[in-house]
Amino acid sequence: MRYQKGDYIDSYKVLLLLKSGSRTETYRVRGEDGLLYALKVGVNDIEKAVAPSLETYIETGNDYVVYRYISGEGLDSKLKRELKCSAADLKRYTINLLRQLSKIHKRGYTHAAISVENIMIDLACGQSDAWLIGLSSATKSDQTPISTDLHAIGSVMHYMAFGEPPTNRIRAYNGGSNSVDSHLQNIINKALTLEFASAEEMIDAIEGRIEVKPTSRVLGDGFAAVAGMEDIKIRLQEDVIDILADREGAKQYGIDIPNGMLLYGPPGCGKTFIAEKFAEQAGYNYIYIKASDLASIYIHGSQEKIGALFDNARKHAPTILCFDEFDALVPRRDNINNSSHSGEVNEFLSQLNNCGKDGVFVIASTNRPDMIDPAILRTGRIDYMVYVPLPDTKARAEIFRLALKNKPSESNIDCKYLADNTEGYLASDLTAIVNEAARAAFRQKVKISMSMLKTALSSRKPSLTKDDVAQYDNIRQKFESQKQEEERRKIGF
Repeated sequence: MRYQKGDYIDSYKVLLLLKSGSRTETYRVRGEDGLLYALKVGVNDIEKAVAPSLETYIETGNDYVVYRYISGEGLDSKLKRELKCSAADLKRYTINLLRQLSKIHKRGYTHAAISVENIMIDLACGQSDAWLIGLSSATKSDQTPISTDLHAIGSVMHYMAFGEPPTNRIRAYNGGSNSVDSHLQNIINKALTLEFASAEEMIDAIEGRIEVKPTSRVLGDGFAAVAGMEDIKIRLQEDVIDILADREGAKQYGIDIPNGMLLYGPPGCGKTFIAEKFAEQAGYNYIYIKASDLASIYIHGSQEKIGALFDNARKHAPTILCFDEFDALVPRRDNINNSSHSGEVNEFLSQLNNCGKDGVFVIASTNRPDMIDPAILRTGRIDYMVYVPLPDTKARAEIFRLALKNKPSESNIDCKYLADNTEGYLASDLTAIVNEAARAAFRQKVKISMSMLKTALSSRKPSLTKDDVAQYDNIRQKFESQKQEEERRKIGF
């Protein structure tokens, strides 16, 4: 702490240390005019150049910048307390942030550190508003493109709308939210997939001056990011991607894409991950749906959402619908006493019938396929049932390699050793081992070493017991034998 309460920084009297970083410190100070200000000491030349573009800027000193003191709270604190923002606040905050960014970008700079932690909500005025802080990481735009900021704004919008940061998945709009409508959802998705060219374009979209259609672009490495699962990748490539790439040629042979695939097996083995990477590989519209996305407080409300979801997917085909925890969405009807729930299963049955002809492919994942209504799993609805097992030795070595790929690590990491000593571990267990070693390396500010990985491995046991694995193997054998019996019954007329 460079200054104590009562010290002066030029004409500003120090009242309180607000924030301390590795190079900078921000103080609440009082000026000669009696007003409160935020004075940031230790700023670099770029922040001095960028700060005057902000409405909160007051003046620059020798090694400091003075900003208007914002009487309020960080957006991160607000979201921890309220979880989400209203639609009105979300739009107002985002537009004000984008206007600030527009001025920064016009000066040739990128903020490069936009997050809910670097946004302040001003509560002093009658109507709260959002202000950017944290300019210490700002860079020139020729070094860090402005698309970095626009993507970050999309992430912040997602957080304000849903109370959680985004993943690589493109969310479906399913209605019933007090934060987003379909137009705003499309804007969030477009920002996350780097399809906006400027802050001004995003403002025009939010204010309704330009139409934003559902995005069909998904970023990522596709199947290259998936360790193992070679049979699944080949089947998806040959039976879905290749057919979609040459639909006219496939029609000559009377071939359509299959309707759907069920991935089942132990949790933590990458079922949802392979679906996401399949969408990246194909480059098609991808919608991720979990059970809560289709929930409704109204009778038959969920049924209507299911119908609207498939209608939207057909409208923007080719579309991949990924249903997580599918057993919760289509449970066995003989265990259901609620007619509304039975109606939801019936709606799925109707929508799944030959949806592949409309360019809609369903990937569903579950740990408990035995809890799914059998009618859902028949050919013509779910055409393939694929068991996703625990990763074998080769796959485990590849998982370690991919998990270490973009992390600072020493060159002598022996992934084969790690794979040989993790039999029975889930893919998520292996990732957790790497992350634990990464945290140890971060604390010491060194590269991840083999010894750190061995230490992390020694402290983590497999998530599943041998009995758990045996239970999933029994489920696999049951469903494979059922499938063989169905195929035998189909022989003849």
